[in-house]
Amino acid sequence: HQMMLSNSLIADPIISYPRMIVRRKSSDEYAIADENVHNAITFIKKNAPKRDITVEEVVNATRLSRRSLELRFDSLLNQTIHDFICMVRIENVCNLLDNSEKTIKEIAFHLNFNSVENLSRLFKRVMGCTPSEFRKNTK
Repeated sequence: HQMMLSNSLIADPIISYPRMIVRRKSSDEYAIADENVHNAITFIKKNAPKRDITVEEVVNATRLSRRSLELRFDSLLNQTIHDFICMVRIENVCNLLDNSEKTIKEIAFHLNFNSVENLSRLFKRVMGCTPSEFRKNTK
């Protein structure tokens, strides 16, 4: 109120960084006209959060060859099918780290990772930090 009356600005800006993006159902769809890529994304988003799916399973959910689907994925999303699967899995891990008290071991078991080490390795590759560091920085 004082700033508006005096027309002066605060010298130091206040910067607030988001912790993470929370996807809502309304923003969860990709606007992709390619039906096969859309089907692949839908398959990944439905199945990858709870288990490790293969690229071959994704390809089988479409009517394309593996190479054709990979090229379309790269063209439309600028990432590989495998990287998209990893991203979806890690988004789910982030959600559990941020919104539950489960240990990293419990999360790995719950999401069907082969081991805590595999979860941690993938998490660090995708997020740039360990699951423990992520949890510490979001609390």
